[in-house]
Amino acid sequence: MIAHGEAAPAELLAVGSELTAGLRQDTNTLWLCGELRALHLRVARVTSLPDRIGVIAAEIGAACSRSALLIVTGGLGPTTDDRTLEGLAQGLGVRRRVHPEARAWLQEALPGKRRELSEALLRQVRLPVGARPLRNRRGTAPGLLLESGKSLLVALPGVPDEMRGLWQDEVFPELATRFPVAGKTRRRVVVGGLRESEVDGMAAPVCLRRGVDCTILAGGGVVELHLEGHGEAVISALHELRILLAHDLISCDGSSLEETVLAAARSRGGHLAVAESCTGGRVAARLTAVPGASDVFLGSLVVYSDDLKRGLLDVPDMVLRRHGAASQEAARAMVEGLRRRTGCRWGVAVTGIAGPQGSGRGKPVGSVWFAAAGPAGVVSRRRRFPGGRHRVQDEAAGMALDLLRRTVLSGGSEA
Repeated sequence: MIAHGEAAPAELLAVGSELTAGLRQDTNTLWLCGELRALHLRVARVTSLPDRIGVIAAEIGAACSRSALLIVTGGLGPTTDDRTLEGLAQGLGVRRRVHPEARAWLQEALPGKRRELSEALLRQVRLPVGARPLRNRRGTAPGLLLESGKSLLVALPGVPDEMRGLWQDEVFPELATRFPVAGKTRRRVVVGGLRESEVDGMAAPVCLRRGVDCTILAGGGVVELHLEGHGEAVISALHELRILLAHDLISCDGSSLEETVLAAARSRGGHLAVAESCTGGRVAARLTAVPGASDVFLGSLVVYSDDLKRGLLDVPDMVLRRHGAASQEAARAMVEGLRRRTGCRWGVAVTGIAGPQGSGRGKPVGSVWFAAAGPAGVVSRRRRFPGGRHRVQDEAAGMALDLLRRTVLSGGSEA
């Protein structure tokens, strides 16, 4: 256990030559950092390692000597390049042996209960002596917990679904008991329609005055404020920020932009639909990533060509010839056609120039037009986003969702 108010240092090791060679992106440690933050555990170091026993052993030995918690992901499977267990045993100076309980789990997980376990499969359950296996219900390789001096070592599979399942089923409850929360409150505030510098200019003085730590992040069309401090101070800061941010405040309870849009439509008893050109389905993808979205989200029409804009959304040919597909007029016609065709109560349309080609006179790359509609009418916006194609698409998808949110909440007259 750690003393009240003290943050225990933790380290994360991601094992896999595919990571150090740039063939795969390590998403596990990013996700685990967020989980450890919820436990008020300070992450002191994140390291990626190749599948080399000597390197793994050296890093594990060093990490256990300086940190209260070490979490290792990857390298627990049955193939010859899965070497974490060997490196772990070598680094801690312990032997390995087949763990009977883990072996029984492995036997149950395989098709055909009488199937013989090969040497390759047994590699997964030959654990360091003293380790406690953690049952993996989504795969065959178990995780493990192992005490080493004053350090607790946790090893988890590298497959993200298996790693997250083991974490939620076995590891998080264990750590919540071992490392009690240090008495601080954390809140995530999501803001739309403002630049990062504008949000920082509002939030920084409030947080400084209240003694609240604030981290600001921008991306996907929103700005996030991560507040941390003692309960009353955070609550007071949130009260001020609600007033300052007004309609630009998306949520202060951790809800995402897309969750907030769906909840707003659900509470008002209406349905949503989307028409997308330059974002290529990103708006719909964000909405449908939320479980239960189908009760209010009707669907999306991805219309890149002028022919589809005319045929599926009834965009007048005159609008396309006079103003072009990337225009305010086209966006408004798209959303009006969307409402007629789908019967949705609220809709949003987005069209523009994501680049790198396609710019024209008065329409540079990154120019995007938006239109949202509801029973009270249509509102439209134009924004120019910096960066490459993917960034423009992601930022535009976020702004489209935020405009839709404002339209649902206001009835459509003042988004």
